[in-house]
Amino acid sequence: MKKYKIKMNDEHRKIIIESLELNKSLLNFDFNTIVQFVIRETNKQWLNDRLGDILFKDRFPDYIQEAIEKIEKPDMSQAISTPITLKIDDVLLEINHDVFAEREVCTMMNALDLSSRVVCGQLLEVSNVLNFSVARFNDVDVVEKIMRDIKALVFKNLGAYASYGIYNNGTPLKARISYEMIQVLRHEIWKNTEDRYQHVVSSSPVHHETGFPLIEIEFKGEM
Repeated sequence: MKKYKIKMNDEHRKIIIESLELNKSLLNFDFNTIVQFVIRETNKQWLNDRLGDILFKDRFPDYIQEAIEKIEKPDMSQAISTPITLKIDDVLLEINHDVFAEREVCTMMNALDLSSRVVCGQLLEVSNVLNFSVARFNDVDVVEKIMRDIKALVFKNLGAYASYGIYNNGTPLKARISYEMIQVLRHEIWKNTEDRYQHVVSSSPVHHETGFPLIEIEFKGEM
């Protein structure tokens, strides 16, 4: 397993921790936390002006709440592979260190990807993450319908499959910083991958437009 040394400042670390915790909430089917994150972090000009009248702090409208309660959550106790929540916990335990296994770097990137996408309106990414991360999950279509309903309430100008771009003038700085971190991390992993493809997004170095200091990563060999 390859290992990497990561140099990050306190803000980088805070964003990574927040993103990891957000992913844990999703994998525990805590959709309320996801929506509260979106409301807190998203540029308010993108949100429904009557949001406070529509979504309450502890409960969704009844038709959404009823759909959530009917989701059949999978039993992970018999999972063959390590549950993704445990992988997240492993990274959280190591987050104050500076050397990480490649799988831990990938866990960070996946978490940052979700947190940066949902604030831009890509709420259907929630169902995508569940589909690819949770074994034997059969209610992906149900979750997708729930997120479409929530998106219709939250984002006033977006259709079900539309979103704001990461470089939109109104995109919150934290989401853009998260995306820059993803670019730096995935490019270094790409550089140290045998038989790598040349014409993939990971081959491109970071597009640094925020002015915020970049996270740094260095390949340190095999563990």
